[in-house]
Amino acid sequence: MTGSYYVCGRKLRCGWYRCVYQHRYVHDLIVKVAKKDSCAKNENEYKVWQKYKHFPVSQLLCPCVEYVPGSYIVTKRCSPMPDWPAHVVQSYIEQFKNLGFSDVQREDLGVLSGRLVMVDYAIPNVKLEKFVSPVFVTLVE
Repeated sequence: MTGSYYVCGRKLRCGWYRCVYQHRYVHDLIVKVAKKDSCAKNENEYKVWQKYKHFPVSQLLCPCVEYVPGSYIVTKRCSPMPDWPAHVVQSYIEQFKNLGFSDVQREDLGVLSGRLVMVDYAIPNVKLEKFVSPVFVTLVE
């Protein structure tokens, strides 16, 4: 947790490679702290965001706000995936896989400003340039 102590609030959850915390000062942000020997996940996610943030496909990615090499990444906070039937969720997962995200799980998706977005996209070498006009997944209330 090197350096992240100052920005980490309450722990929200932990996965295989990272723990996620509420940002201590800005409540619509989260902090993803890499576990030992898995700093590449934060770096990969940041690189994907930096590479594609000006492409339309960025609307399908949760924005990265800050990256501290070897320590943590700060992103927007998303709402959890809605409790949809399994076949609906699977159809969205297949759409993301078609974009080039190979290992997509329900937990990798969230809702930001009414859009379904990837919240965990630490996939090295993903190539999204060909998606000039992706299908925007908008939730209907």
